[in-house]
Amino acid sequence: MDYYKSKIILLIDANDFLGEWFVKILASYGAKVIFCVDRLEEGIRIEEDIRSIGFKAESIVVSQVGTDGIDALVEKTANRYGRIDILFNHQWSHQIGHFRETSLSEWYENFDLNIRNVVDATHAAYPLMIRQGFGQIVNTASLAGISPSPGASSFAAAKHAIVGLTSSLRLEAEKYDIKINVLCPDLSHFLSQPKSFIKKSTLDNFQVDALTVEVEEALVAISKNRSIVLMPKGHMFSLTNYSLLPDMLGDFSKKWLNHINRFRLETN
Repeated sequence: MDYYKSKIILLIDANDFLGEWFVKILASYGAKVIFCVDRLEEGIRIEEDIRSIGFKAESIVVSQVGTDGIDALVEKTANRYGRIDILFNHQWSHQIGHFRETSLSEWYENFDLNIRNVVDATHAAYPLMIRQGFGQIVNTASLAGISPSPGASSFAAAKHAIVGLTSSLRLEAEKYDIKINVLCPDLSHFLSQPKSFIKKSTLDNFQVDALTVEVEEALVAISKNRSIVLMPKGHMFSLTNYSLLPDMLGDFSKKWLNHINRFRLETN
């Protein structure tokens, strides 16, 4: 996709399957991708996967990013490459648990991982992009950030905060020619492992997996500067109905709660 070709992209947190897939597909589009992982071996593995299809990406090992670490990471990337075209804030942590079962310390930890890190990275990159006169920031939230998520109230609260931050900053950033978008995947994108990475431009030779298609659809929407990007895009139904018929979606969310409870039983 020409939109991403030769762009300098910093993706903070490729430790999950979805973040890894974004790194790989962005690299296959010809972007220069700098991505963060917790462990050296994971970074090497992803780099080797990307080299195997003829592209490159650069990993940076960061165990605990924190405000100072994010500031340094953004500054280092901008100094080395002269700019940052797109920042992907893909930092997240999912905690499943009923409100009565979630301690205050777990709430605070959830907010640190899901919203504070996003604020830190945005706060570091936004002034840089103002000085550049251009840029784009993509924050990962969740469908839980635009609809009820019973059984995961602390996660939903943090993700609603990310959607609120993104939609508000989007309007502030327009005058600086900076695009701000929020990505809202459903929970399955964090919990399921894709079989393999397949570059879409070689469709004649490979069978495309569902995650590759959905990531590419999301990247098309981001290139068109959609304010809220849903994964999969069919979840526009959820967004529309929560806006117009919140009680009806609430009934659906109760059924989702039963799914969450089954997942907790299977994983415990």
